[in-house]
Amino acid sequence: SSRPLLPTRWAPFEAFPQERSSLSLVSLAGTLYAIGGFATLETESGELVPTELNDIWRYNEDEKKWEGVLREIAYAAGATCLPVRLNVLRLTKM
Repeated sequence: SSRPLLPTRWAPFEAFPQERSSLSLVSLAGTLYAIGGFATLETESGELVPTELNDIWRYNEDEKKWEGVLREIAYAAGATCLPVRLNVLRLTKM
């Protein structure tokens, strides 16, 4: 016997604190993370330039707000982040 599919419900969501493009969103263990992307930032000379950002934000479901987790991921420029689950019981000893 198959159960009927429940309709998807859309609801307003707290806006990300900075305008960005190419932002990666990952849902991991019931928590939503925002990773990297590009933002238009002002240089010391006052010029606005698109800048790649390497940071991670977590959405706090209880307080309904975004929280910065890591300001910068070292060596992450141009990288793609993918969620991966490892079975540690099957990993061989190094």
